[in-house]
Formats: sequence, C-alpha cells, structure tokens
Amino acid sequence: MLTNLVEDGKHKCVPYWKDSGSMNVGYFDVVVKDVTERADYIIRKIQITNMKSKKCKIFDHYHFTSWPDHGVPKVLDLLEFFWLTRETSLSRPGPVLNQYECIFTSMLEVVEYGQTSMTTSAYTLNYAELNGSLNMENIALDKGTRQSSYWKKWIKSSRAVDGRMSTRFSEGSCIHTGISSSFEWWQVDLGRECYIHKLTIHFRTDYRLRRNGVAVYSSVDGSPKPTGHLCGSVTRSSPDVMWMTCDDTARYITLYQDTYNSQKSWQKGDTAMNFCEVQVFETKLEWTDGSVCDSNHYGPLCEKSCPSRHCDESPDKSSCDKQTGKCVNGCTAGWVGKDCLKACDPGSFGKHCTQFCHCRDEPCNHVTGNCTAGCKPNWAEITCSVCDSYHYGSLCDKSCSMRHCNTSHDNSCDKLTGKCDNRCTPGWMEEDCTKNKYNRKGVTVYSSVAENQRNTGHLCGSINSTSTDVMWMTCDDTARYITFYRDNNNKDTSMDFCEVQIFECVSNHYGPLCENSCSSKHCNVPCNKRTGQCDNGCTAGWIEPDCAKKCSQSTYGFRCANNCNQRNCLGTSSCDHVTGGCDQGCDRGYQGEDCTTKCSKSTYGFRCENNCNQRNCFGTSSCDHVIGKCDQGCNSYRGYQGEDCTKSIAQTGAPDENPGPIIGGVIGTAVVVVVVAVIVVVFLK
Repeated sequence: MLTNLVEDGKHKCVPYWKDSGSMNVGYFDVVVKDVTERADYIIRKIQITNMKSKKCKIFDHYHFTSWPDHGVPKVLDLLEFFWLTRETSLSRPGPVLNQYECIFTSMLEVVEYGQTSMTTSAYTLNYAELNGSLNMENIALDKGTRQSSYWKKWIKSSRAVDGRMSTRFSEGSCIHTGISSSFEWWQVDLGRECYIHKLTIHFRTDYRLRRNGVAVYSSVDGSPKPTGHLCGSVTRSSPDVMWMTCDDTARYITLYQDTYNSQKSWQKGDTAMNFCEVQVFETKLEWTDGSVCDSNHYGPLCEKSCPSRHCDESPDKSSCDKQTGKCVNGCTAGWVGKDCLKACDPGSFGKHCTQFCHCRDEPCNHVTGNCTAGCKPNWAEITCSVCDSYHYGSLCDKSCSMRHCNTSHDNSCDKLTGKCDNRCTPGWMEEDCTKNKYNRKGVTVYSSVAENQRNTGHLCGSINSTSTDVMWMTCDDTARYITFYRDNNNKDTSMDFCEVQIFECVSNHYGPLCENSCSSKHCNVPCNKRTGQCDNGCTAGWIEPDCAKKCSQSTYGFRCANNCNQRNCLGTSSCDHVTGGCDQGCDRGYQGEDCTTKCSKSTYGFRCENNCNQRNCFGTSSCDHVIGKCDQGCNSYRGYQGEDCTKSIAQTGAPDENPGPIIGGVIGTAVVVVVVAVIVVVFLK
C-alpha cells in the first residue's frame, strides 16, 4: 500500500483494518495481530478469518507512508521499502498482492479459495460503515481553545477545531500565532479527562516551513508549558496530515513551538505556528472473541495484576481495562503511565512526577520527595526543591549577595527571580540588578609561570557585558604571572580597569577578602574558601548547610540521625548533641559512649562486667545480655541459684550437709516434666 489514509485534508483510502481490536466485514473477521512502525512505512500482521468456514490466513501488510500528495517520495526511502517487500516475498510462500484497488478483495479470496484472481470487482466497502466500526470520534470538534499570542486578533484559535479541512491560509480555516516570542503554544480543552488513542494535525500546505519543531503534549492540568505526556514531534519533512499515537489519559492537548524557522540560513526566523485542523480521537477497545481476562488481570496475555497498579482511587472502586489496565482517575503521587506502574524518574516526585528534588548523594523518595541524605549546595527544605536563603534562580545557582540592589531600604531575595525591591544602584540593570550597563566584553584573564603577552596559559575567566564592577575569578592554578588580554575582534581593543587583586586564603578562612573565619562552623573538611559552605557536610552533632547549629535536644551524632530516646542510659540523663553520652553510664546489658551497643555474647550486666562462662547453668544455655539468665535454670547439683546462677546456696544459709532433699527434688521435678510431656503428647493424638 503506497498512499496515506488522509492526504491534503481529503480521505484517500478506506482502512479495512483496526489498529486495535477486531473489525467485522461481512462474515469476515479482521484482526491486526502486530504493528511495526518505521520512519517511512508501517508493517502490520493482519489475520482474516472466515466466520462461516473458520478458515484463517495471516498477511504481512506493507504500508508506505512517505509518498506526498501530488508529489514523489525520496528515492532511497522508496528503494528501502521495495527491497524489504521483495525479500519477504522471496523467503515466504504465497501470493503477493500489490494493487491497492483490489488488495482487500484479493485477501478475502485467498482466505476463501487459497488463491486470487487479482480483479477489482468482487467486494465494495462503504466508508461510513467502516468509519463507524472503528468506534473513533473526534472529541476536539468545537471544543474550547486558546493560544499564546495572535498574528492578527481576528484570526481566532478556534479555527483549528471547526471541522473544516481546508489547508490553505487564504481559505480562512487556519490559525496563526504571533511571531515575536521565544516560544508559542496552542491548546484545546476537551472538557473532560478521556483516554486519547490517536490525534491528527492538518498543516498548512501553502507554507510548510512553520511545522518544523512543533511538539504535541497531552496533560490533565492544562499547563501550556512543554510538560505532560509527549505524543510526538514534527519535523520539516513531516507529512501535511500528521498522525500521532498518544495512548494517554488527558483533558488538554497542547502544541508547543520554540524552534526558530527561517527561509534563509542567515535569517533569525520566528517561532510562529500556523496549522488548520486538530483532531483528537478517543478509541474504545472491544473484545470480540469472547475470551477476556478475569476481574483482577489485564494485558495481551492477562499477565498483569490490576491490584498492583497505583491508581488514584479506592481499590474496591478502581476500574481495570482488560487490555490496557488504564487508571481512569490517573495515578497516585509518585507514579505515571496509563496503568500507573512506572515510578517517577530519579530526581522527580509527586503527582504526575512534575516536582523536582536536588538531594545530596541519592535520589529522593519518588512519592514524597524527601531527601534523607540532605540537599545539594544552595538547596533547602526536606525535599530540596527550593533555594536556600542566599541563592535564587531556576537552579539556585545565583547568589543574592552578588546583586547590586539599592541599599537605601532592605531588599528581599525572590527565590526564582532575585528581584530587587528598591531598584538597582547606578550603572546596573535587569530585575535582579546583575547586568552592567557598560560594555566590558572581550577581556580574558590568563595565569602562567612564564611571562606572557598572548592568550595562552591557564584561562582563569572571561569578562562580558553582564560582568559585575568587582569581578571575581577562580584560577586554581600555580602561576607567577597574570595576563589580561583583549583581541582584535573587538572594535576597541583598549582596556581600562582600576585594581587587580590576587588572593590566596589561609587555612580556615573564606570570602572575597578571606575576611571570614570557618572556626565557628563544624565542617568535615575545611570550608569552601570562596563561599564558606561545608561542601562535604558537618561533623557529628551539627546541622547542615552551614554546620553552625547544634542538633535538636532529641537527636545527636552525624547528620543528627541518632535518637536520644533510643539510648539505654542508667536513670535520667541529658543527651550530648555530639556523642549522645549518658550522665550516669549505661543500664544493664549495654555499653558504648551512647549506651546503644549490647554486651558481647560472652558478657552481661552492668558495664558488661559479668562473664557468661562463670555462671552455673543446668545444661547448655544462651546468655541474656542484660541479666545473664540461664535457659533451664541453675545447676543445683553444684549448689547454685539466682537469676544468673552465680550465687552459692551456702551463701544464703541453706543446709548443705544433707544433699538428699536437693537431689530428690531435682529428680522429682524431672519426673513431673517427663510425665506432663507424655500426657500432652497422648492428649494431642
């Protein structure tokens, strides 16, 4: 098959198959068993069954999709398709059906008679009947729309859902966004959340340039940003009618464009979009052979469990599509996918996985976003998703202290923009007062061990038009000379600056002038000589990020991860924030500075001073680390008693000259135990 179903806004071919489920045509049942999509063609395995004779055949259906309407395809693409079909026909028996006008009739003849006459008169299909049997509906028709900007205000965004398939701009059915923004978007609100199988975009055919770079997203929150589920992208070579498979539960379809397109390579171009119609199809899959999964399973082989999904609804009310397992109301926090079985990617969390964390050593919890190991530098709060008090920007990489705000009043530091409340000091501009009005562009600074008058050596940094009045650079190099260089690419190669200072902070100091001391901080290693931050965390008993605050009263130790209430102190005790030491030592059975370590296997009691091997237990016994209790009591033959069988009976004043009663008592006890055991066994039988 060499043509698309729809070309230039016109229906060219009637599909005699359904990509999902089965389709009945007369007394034939047509099922697509497998689909392989490539850039220029689609291969389908189509099974056709005669429902009367029960005869069945499987066909390889080759569909070339890159032949443009009223044009010719690329030679290499068509040759690749030709050789693919030729190799298949040579390696497998059976007739080759290669004329579209008669292909479906011929397929039916092969099923019925085992051969085909290759004529075109045997079978006629009604398009309306087939379109209805596909059970697909354009749910975007006449729905609410909006877009980022307008080229002309009278060119409404609703043109793209008016049902008109005209693809020439002069015919009045295409939208056109503005041309001056760095990005543009168009969006349709379907009015409800639904399972979107496919969508199609009918692009303008009299100006093909602006389709390049368009990305299509489905979402439930209506955000015009390039987030949500990516249905597909469009390139300069995409067809005039672009089909995409979404397979996503969504309410909004957004077309987003941030690619600058231009006719000439030297032109900047613009990000405008102009297309003529968007159709969104909600496909309902149906089983026709009577064999379905039970209520707790879904999938092609019923191999997936419905209860294992993470649907945002109660388990007893959750629907479970037999084929897709789709969660009707979406997923709970931390999970995505139509059946909600995929956890958020590392570094993201929450509902729809749209929130981002910046943990220090490991990913955050994909459901809650909690960072157990603390945050990366400049990030704060338990999810490490907002800037700390000293930084701002989308990546928290800008310093509040480096702004040039008017200091006549106090200035806050917006965590996203860094905006100065009282404008900038003279000579500075932009919202965060970090762009210099004067051009210093083109100066580079090099360090070297030899005298140098050129742009060689170690590059310490470059200066541009946004550089600050006091420009700091980090060299981290062993050198003798510092060279400032400006080349001939600038109209003015002259340089004028007032002072050059070169610093090496001594140990335990930091800051622009090394004026700040790290001694008040409790860093694992010396603090950062530029920022003063503890890049490798704090010593035990101190809280990140600046390691100047003690652990709370209920915690202690490294990262304040130990709980004071879990120690085993003797009596009431304070809790040292560093060691967790107990004031009066440890309770029985415990040792260590914070009394959290049990006695070894061979010791027990206070300070673990008692030796398990010095007890007088009856038979073999374990050794409780607290009291040293014997499992089977004491060895009375040797005359010992007590909780740990270390106390001599003679020490208690009991007579020891007549061991008879003791021995007899032991024997009597043994007899009672044996008799009771026998009685129990007999009773149970």
